[in-house]
Formats: sequence, C-alpha cells, structure tokens
Amino acid sequence: MKAIIFDFDGVIHDTFDFHLRNVRELFGVDIPEQDFRDIHNGRFFDLASNTLSGADWKAYRDRIRDDMSNLEIHGETRDFLLDLTKRFYLFIVSSGSTFIITEYLKKNGVDSAFTRILGLNADGHDTKVDKFGYILQNYDLTADQCLFVTDTLGDILDAKEAGIRTIAIDTGYHDRETLLIGQPHAIISKLNELHGILDSIEI
Repeated sequence: MKAIIFDFDGVIHDTFDFHLRNVRELFGVDIPEQDFRDIHNGRFFDLASNTLSGADWKAYRDRIRDDMSNLEIHGETRDFLLDLTKRFYLFIVSSGSTFIITEYLKKNGVDSAFTRILGLNADGHDTKVDKFGYILQNYDLTADQCLFVTDTLGDILDAKEAGIRTIAIDTGYHDRETLLIGQPHAIISKLNELHGILDSIEI
C-alpha cells in the first residue's frame, strides 16, 4: 500500500448539515434530508440534476466559499492525517471545489499532508473514476497500491469501477446499510480505526 485517497465531505469534515442548510436557503427548496442523502447514491451532479433541476452550482460555491473554508477540523482528524504522511502518499478526490477544500486545509494546517487535491473542474463533468485514473497515471501507482476512504455509495461504485479498494465510514452522508450495498472492503465509524485495517492489508 502506497497511497490513501480521501473523499472530503463526510470523511475529513462532516458537512452534511452545512450543505443541506445552504442548498435549501440558496435554491429555495425544502429538500427532505433523505432525498439529499439519496443524491449521493450515484454520481452527485447526475442525480442532483433531477432533484435540484436548474441549480446554479457556481453561485452555490461562491456563497459557501468563506463559511466552508473557515470550518475547523477536528483535532483528532488533523493529527491522524499528519501521522499517515509518515507512511503513505495522501490525495483528496472530491466533487467539491478544489479551491475551497485547499483553503480549508491551509487554514487548518494540514495542506502539506496532501500530494494532490482533485476537486471539481470548471466544467463540473469529470467523474471520480477519471480522477482516480489521473492519480494512477501521474504518480506511478497501481490500483492495488491505493485505498479510497469515503462515506457514500456512489463513491464506492466509482472506486470499484477503477479497481480501487474502498473503506467506508458510516458517520457521514450514508449509513452502514446503504454503504453495504456497494460491498466495500471494510466499514468503520472513526477515521483512526483505519490504522488496524492498513496494518492488516500491508501484512
């Protein structure tokens, strides 16, 4: 194992309530909580186009930029990420704004932990499968040398398509029952539980 790829929302920071509140306010829709979770059962922007038709995602990113980049990382999460850099290359693959995620990491003192952050491109259409492929090609890695940590079923399915093992965390956007549908390698409830799994995989 050489690299760990992290999703951002729901993994490094639990942003579910933050995004649900802002989506409701900006788009003027009273989207039910479960419907918002279900948008993440597949590729977010594909499913969101049905539930939130006509949503202006650029305006949304502009609106949340300052508030989201100023969120404070949990101390245990920061220490955990910095510790992992002693053993692995770390990446972020997200559907969120690269700029906002980078600002968040800088303000929380963990930007140096990550080799590359691959968030939403300007056109908003690149899939996570594409981003996994970019990492493998440009950083001389094979799929079996990588592990992806996420909290959604849609991400598990994308990682499976790319041939990358997934560890799911059940305290983010999706519960354990939903995550099991994608058959991840393992399911955890806290990031630091990843240590034992990493040790068993390396052995």
